[in-house]
Amino acid sequence: YRIVAANRAYCGQVGQPLDQVVGAACHRSSHGIDHPCPRTLITCPLHELLERGQDGPVKAIHQHHDAGGEPFFVEITAAPLTLTDDKGRQHRLLVESIRDMREDISLSHGQRLSEVAQLATGVAHEVRNPMVAIGLTLDGLLRAGLAADGAAGPVRSPQDLERSLTLIREQVSQCITVSERLLTLTQFSESGLKPVSLRSVLEDAAALLHYEATVCGVEMKVDLPPAVCQVDGNGAELRMVAVNLMQNAFHAMPGGGTLAVSVLVDEGTARIQVTDSGVGIEPDILGRIFDPYFSRRADGAEGTGMGLTICKDIVEAHGGSIVAASTPGQGTTFTVRLPLLAAAGKEEEQQPDAVCQGK
Repeated sequence: YRIVAANRAYCGQVGQPLDQVVGAACHRSSHGIDHPCPRTLITCPLHELLERGQDGPVKAIHQHHDAGGEPFFVEITAAPLTLTDDKGRQHRLLVESIRDMREDISLSHGQRLSEVAQLATGVAHEVRNPMVAIGLTLDGLLRAGLAADGAAGPVRSPQDLERSLTLIREQVSQCITVSERLLTLTQFSESGLKPVSLRSVLEDAAALLHYEATVCGVEMKVDLPPAVCQVDGNGAELRMVAVNLMQNAFHAMPGGGTLAVSVLVDEGTARIQVTDSGVGIEPDILGRIFDPYFSRRADGAEGTGMGLTICKDIVEAHGGSIVAASTPGQGTTFTVRLPLLAAAGKEEEQQPDAVCQGK
């Protein structure tokens, strides 16, 4: 387990000088432990390739620690190597290429655009319906205008004209609202945090996913908290968390079901719960769902395995936490805890005052 050579990139990852890295045990250098990694919990490349004789290369995801003890994920690709020294002695070595995955985990603008692209079909549908209504109304107004000039067709009264124009205005307003909700997910992260209404976050996410819920046969029950229920954060990133958790719930219910979202306030903390009636998650998998590139979608589709990792990264950056509880065959609940702004805590006795449903 001794490190015989390392490059500057590795030294930079673990925050240690080269003379401290070389000669140290790999588990002490990268994992910060005094004993080899438990083989039942972690895929050890040295064990797999040199002790078990597996044909290389081996790829694994590990959690290393930097000089300050902070954990970060890396992707390790390892292969065996046999070298002969100048005395004719053979040495069995292991070569590891270790890629720092922290840049993959951070939510870039490009990743957000990728998520938005997945919502395009639903948003297009939500915009199409009011546009059709506008087109039909304008056709009626044109026919009425021709009739007023002597052509065949009914003549519209001033009251009819007012109703038609009011309908057009309402439908245009609906299109603008849908577009604005989509644009909130594409905004760059701004420096500094701002008050963000959890009501607005959940309302926008539910509206953007309304069409997808209808297609998937999912009934959404979203209990919206009072508007004063606010957190200090980035609205675009929190909306992305809500969208991602709701979409994951859809994937867990390939035959349809119910999605329930609620917000409870307790001692200055908002507890957001996203519960589905889907297939559930097996206990041996539940502990890995937040790991990068780990994907086990119930609908059989190929996922990127980064959605929940990004959600966890965003929530923790906001000073919160996210956990999952699941019963196979019954469903899963994701619980997100976020610290509320002081003003919001005074309203904690208020009950949710609206329900947004879609099927």
